[in-house]
Amino acid sequence: MTAPLLQAQDLARHYAVGRGWLRTRATVRALDGVSFALPRARTLAVVGESGCGKSTLARQLVMVERPTRGTLAIDSVDISHADAATRAAIRPRVQMVFQNPLASLNPRWTVRATLAEPLQLSEPALDAARREERIAAMAVRVGLKPEHLARYPHMFSGGQRQRIAIARAMMTSPRVVVADEPTSALDVSIQAQILNLFMDLQDELGTAFVFISHNLSVVEHVAHEVLVMYFGRVVESGPKARLFARPLHPYTQALMSATPALRADDRRVRIPIAGEPPSPLDPPSGCAFRPRCPRAVARCADAVPALRAVDGLQVACHLA
Repeated sequence: MTAPLLQAQDLARHYAVGRGWLRTRATVRALDGVSFALPRARTLAVVGESGCGKSTLARQLVMVERPTRGTLAIDSVDISHADAATRAAIRPRVQMVFQNPLASLNPRWTVRATLAEPLQLSEPALDAARREERIAAMAVRVGLKPEHLARYPHMFSGGQRQRIAIARAMMTSPRVVVADEPTSALDVSIQAQILNLFMDLQDELGTAFVFISHNLSVVEHVAHEVLVMYFGRVVESGPKARLFARPLHPYTQALMSATPALRADDRRVRIPIAGEPPSPLDPPSGCAFRPRCPRAVARCADAVPALRAVDGLQVACHLA
């Protein structure tokens, strides 16, 4: 078997935060033991409520932060403990597409300058003619016209700006692209175009995607594998088709039941989730979902459930 492009093992990121005068500092476990493997030309979707650790995971993957614990390997190189030179050499292989394309693009730069910057940083020896050739080719690939290269971000629609952001991420021929809610700020019809662009690029270039989203309809469209997170931990993971057909964790079941249905015969029984996510400064004992779970029993308060294989999925629930 070939090694995966991206592999995380027991990945964790903890933050020490102050709680006021004369009070001891607390530890927030924003990410607490996440493991997965992502092969070439596959898409891993990461889903969960706000505050579950999705964006913290993204920062680890693109090397903005170092993990507190665990390992993260890209192309079999452990970057979690690597020196600055090794991380700098690996960084062009992992790129990111952000949620708000207008905020992520420099308003003072033309599209040409925006697409040129990644090449200038990662391939400084590339001559100007070759750089311009690659910029023009990438613009066409993502659906931009040659005249667009001389324009500025404010002159484009939201969908066109996201195409520019995707082109910028793809300029270094990355092996992995982390997409953090890349369609949430777009109209529904434009969302479909951007999702199809991601899938076309994957088919053409073999890029692996980590797709972070709240929208399970989007996840169902683009993902091969799904990682469901709650309170910094993975509560369920597995192949998309299997997980959507029969989710096993109560939290995943509630998320699935809240997905809007377009057809009358596809409506799901709504499973409400009571209460709010627990405070990271005062986590509950045992299973973090226990205070909100309709099926919780006494055992759920005694021990944190470990991920285990159940019917083709990995699920962290004592009752699954």
